Amino acid sequence: MKKLRKSIAAVTMISVCIFTSCSGQRNTNVHKEIDMTEVTDIEADEGFPDHYEYESDKIKCNCEIIVPENFDKNNFFAVQSVQKEYGDEAEQKRIYMEGKEIASQQESPAQGDLRAGSYYTFTDNSGLNMGFLFSYYTSFYKYYPRDPQASEALGQNGVSFMSEEECLSAIKERLKEIGFSKEEFIYEIYPMNHLDLEKTEEEQIAQGYRMEEDKKESWGEEDDAYYISAYQEEQSLPVFHEQMAIARSLAFDSPANAPVQMIYSARGVEWLYVSPVYSLERSQEKVSFQNFDDIMETVKMKFESILNEATYEIRKIKLFEMVRNNEQQEYEAFPVWYFETIEHPADTDIPPTVSVTVINALTGEEVYIK
Repeated sequence: MKKLRKSIAAVTMISVCIFTSCSGQRNTNVHKEIDMTEVTDIEADEGFPDHYEYESDKIKCNCEIIVPENFDKNNFFAVQSVQKEYGDEAEQKRIYMEGKEIASQQESPAQGDLRAGSYYTFTDNSGLNMGFLFSYYTSFYKYYPRDPQASEALGQNGVSFMSEEECLSAIKERLKEIGFSKEEFIYEIYPMNHLDLEKTEEEQIAQGYRMEEDKKESWGEEDDAYYISAYQEEQSLPVFHEQMAIARSLAFDSPANAPVQMIYSARGVEWLYVSPVYSLERSQEKVSFQNFDDIMETVKMKFESILNEATYEIRKIKLFEMVRNNEQQEYEAFPVWYFETIEHPADTDIPPTVSVTVINALTGEEVYIK
């Protein structure tokens, strides 16, 4: 299985990780099926296959299987309760409101498990939201792209105002200060040089994604920044949170869908977003994972049964812990397999599309996303 590094010091650019996770590189522990021929490789109790290869007229898969290095499927415990966490509201107000003059304020009542909301804008054009999510932004935030992979221009040049390790240390300290100290996160970081940001802005204006009148007057080294994203970690697995489960467009394993996102420039925090984050209470009951071959049979059946001329290429396979609201509108959590698939239409004039399929790792059944 592909090893995910947990050490913060080892965190580097992940654009390579995301786009090469299904590079086809072979490892020693490989399960292989070609043209519907069954192969008798036995999955060891200590883990899952490192790699899966399969090809039929309809489906192609040549992927490494992404599972954390320290994950132990034989010591994975069921979740008995899930609670949403909002952090320390008093500290959030102290850090982000102290010395600021309020320009406007709105309040919203608590609803179900959602806390009452307070929303502020300040005379310096910064803002603070403390409702179903936490976010803080400065007046400069609007100039930065919301997705560090939005343009090929991003990442071409590095930044020097602080190291990646120093920036990651700063965000960990800030999360602790605002009340998210007991949760564990898996961090990823991207440098955004002012030259790359200026080029990205020009591209977005040319493509109609940004208005000319919203263009930043000038870019300089003070605008150099890091974009940091983080997924919550539970029993070594990244959490596939509830917002990813409510819509196909939000289901992708990407930094733009992470529950923690931050833009940290040479000026300091430009944007900090946290939601949703959970407290999960485990029982003493160990769970049993389905054999990976059985999981793949569910995936094959899904795509083989589609009555069209398209072909499907699985490009990413990853193990998550999913948190969602069930039919009774109660939180539940369980491990799932994430499959990212490219649909190639028979008509080559139609561009390929990418979708996500989620399979319950304990039952082998598909978890449907709207």
